[in-house]
Amino acid sequence: MNIIKSSELGLQRVRFGEQTGSLTIYDGLSTPFSDDTILLTKENREQIAQFTEQAAAAFGPDEGPEPTYVQNELGLPSLVVRTDCTIIDGKIVPYEMEDSPSGQGITDKIHRGIGGVGIRDAILNHYLDQVGQTPLVIVSGARGHGTDDDQVFGRSDYLFNTNNQPVETDRLVIVKAIPGDEGSRRPYMNLQSRALMPLVSEGDKTYLRRLGLMKSTRAASDLLVDDQGNRASQVVKAQIGSMAMGVSIYLSNADKKRFTSASTVSASRLERDMHSYVDQMGGALVQPFYPPVAIENPEGRKNAILRVFSLLSRENGEIKADVIGGCYVARPELIVHGASNAVSGAVIVESGDI
Repeated sequence: MNIIKSSELGLQRVRFGEQTGSLTIYDGLSTPFSDDTILLTKENREQIAQFTEQAAAAFGPDEGPEPTYVQNELGLPSLVVRTDCTIIDGKIVPYEMEDSPSGQGITDKIHRGIGGVGIRDAILNHYLDQVGQTPLVIVSGARGHGTDDDQVFGRSDYLFNTNNQPVETDRLVIVKAIPGDEGSRRPYMNLQSRALMPLVSEGDKTYLRRLGLMKSTRAASDLLVDDQGNRASQVVKAQIGSMAMGVSIYLSNADKKRFTSASTVSASRLERDMHSYVDQMGGALVQPFYPPVAIENPEGRKNAILRVFSLLSRENGEIKADVIGGCYVARPELIVHGASNAVSGAVIVESGDI
């Protein structure tokens, strides 16, 4: 097992080892993993915490925060979130904060697989400390597949609601629906006041606009250009979405040669996607292209991102993020997520858990 400090990562390729096996996720699916591990430096951990705190404070639709239990009682969008990010010039560059994150179960498995304590106990204890109980996780049948949350909360506290019928419970809940899809969440609206993660506003990215990290775009004239007036490398995202939904990457010819053209779109397709996001997914946001971490491995999975979990709380009225580690995911393409051709490995904090 190799341990690579996060400060060593960036645009220059760093060699990682080959995958060492595969882990079961859910519904019979599995994902390759490597025991090569990224160690978050104190500085990078603090950068993730700072962004996460700012994102949590700014989170929510323009009309105001969603009236969930956790928002009403604690002034937080969620108790557990995940920051997806890259590293450029030694600094964390965030892509977004997942307010209702998946991947906790597989991350726990990966950490335990390298001899660590995992993240499961930290997550469960955080719920007990903050709200006095662990939640019932309900996965909307409209998603068409389960999640790995049962590996954290246990089968008895996990319901894949295949028929998507209303659920009655006096428990606090986490509902996993499809962001922006009213039909997928409609059967669970009676549970909004008991929810520990967003339901209606799940996957809402307007906080990125408030933080100045993205800007709204509705027309071709809103897209980014370079100093010569040519279309710059950029990413357009749907205002509401998750799981790599609604992401369009456009690269200049020079950047296609430098990085890759895999997963990118043409200039005309970028405009079409933007209009589609505006019409169907609540709006569109644009930002410059920030390349994934450049790595090398025998399988050619050369583009990696970090997906790091934080526990949210309030201390003296201020939002605090306790960064507990996560995983990295690497693919040949530029849109990096947990696909069948991806490999994952552990991201641990500097204090270490191995």
